[in-house]
Amino acid sequence: MNPRLSLTFLLVSLLFGCATGTQVDESTIFSTLTGTWDTEDPATCESYRTISFSKNRKTMIATNPNIGYASETDGRKTFIYDVLEVRETTIRVALENEPRLDANGNPVVWIVKLLDENTFCWGRDDWPASGCTPRRMRCEI
Repeated sequence: MNPRLSLTFLLVSLLFGCATGTQVDESTIFSTLTGTWDTEDPATCESYRTISFSKNRKTMIATNPNIGYASETDGRKTFIYDVLEVRETTIRVALENEPRLDANGNPVVWIVKLLDENTFCWGRDDWPASGCTPRRMRCEI
């Protein structure tokens, strides 16, 4: 092979690799978020929620022992989210039949933000990047 052609191929390969970014190891965030979480006391977990994912990781399921509310009139025990995008420390999700709307009238898109292996919070696409709900902590029991 022509050395000049080889060098060109190498440079194009390197540039293409940089432009597309590196592959994120999605298994880490999925395995870390799978479990039981609480907003108040991780030692007792009285107001807990359990998060799991479908085998194909296209669906996130959040289950409450009691009814949780997406709005004043929308109570559910199970919240099913479509996984839209996965990054190293965030997952963007859309709640099925989301009753809340953003300023443009579109259903809210949520961002699960993994803060460390035992803490996460929820953000939204229409909030500032630093916007976060109260933290959820991994249950200790």
